[in-house]
Amino acid sequence: MSKANLFLSLAAVLMFCSCLGSGRKIADVEELHAQDSIDSASDTLHLIVEDPEPPQAVDELFDDFFFTFVSKPSFQLSRISFPLQCNKQEGQEEISREEWQQFSRFSTQDFFSVIYDADEDIRVQKDTSINCVSVEWIYLQDDYVEAYTFRRFQSKWILKDINVSHISDLPNGDFLKFYAHFVSDSTAQVEAIKVPLKLTLTDDADEDYQHDTLLNLSDWMEMRPELPIPTQALVNIDYGQPNESNWHKNLLMEGVGNGLLIKFRFRKEYGEWKLFGIEN
Repeated sequence: MSKANLFLSLAAVLMFCSCLGSGRKIADVEELHAQDSIDSASDTLHLIVEDPEPPQAVDELFDDFFFTFVSKPSFQLSRISFPLQCNKQEGQEEISREEWQQFSRFSTQDFFSVIYDADEDIRVQKDTSINCVSVEWIYLQDDYVEAYTFRRFQSKWILKDINVSHISDLPNGDFLKFYAHFVSDSTAQVEAIKVPLKLTLTDDADEDYQHDTLLNLSDWMEMRPELPIPTQALVNIDYGQPNESNWHKNLLMEGVGNGLLIKFRFRKEYGEWKLFGIEN
């Protein structure tokens, strides 16, 4: 397969995900909420008439809960501990139910990330025994983080508090500092590409079949605009996976209900972070 065809294949994957969507995760949630499959015209009614309580299965996996939390306003309000505590360095604030309704942070996100050390660590996403997850809004160019802490209480996931801190205070602070520079400085980005860069595409019809090719810098520049690489804010989900490695990180970008799934592999080489590979 030529590089041109590989680019077309990757672009087709991204276009298909964004336009049609396979609903890899949200589909599971929608099956749990068949009674809520109504026309979008009635969405505003959900703000007035309370949705039926979702089945217990929605709380087994955090992902199922979270994408329901994101997409259903009335469900979201029912799963927040009000007044919501917001902890900042300068003190503590409280967010009321009325104030939260003006808060659109969870309604505009198209994809989320997961940062993890080793491939086996990603299995924590499917762990039904975890009871605490943090969703981090990382403001890359402003050097601060809003961490939304969800805890499972009486078998239900509840948003308990928000903690505001600096990027350097996170376990992945060193990597995130690099990433913020990587996405904002084109010269630094070029220097951080490990050439040749390995691109791995998985066949949709056969997940066991993968095709690898090696890219040069011009290939990267051509492909870069099509990739989901946030430059202002990175929304990361911390399931409690190990974040101990100082030399290897995987950045997994996952779409909300559209099947987008792309992994960026970073490693340190002679003390400097490099992008070593991309997988879909």
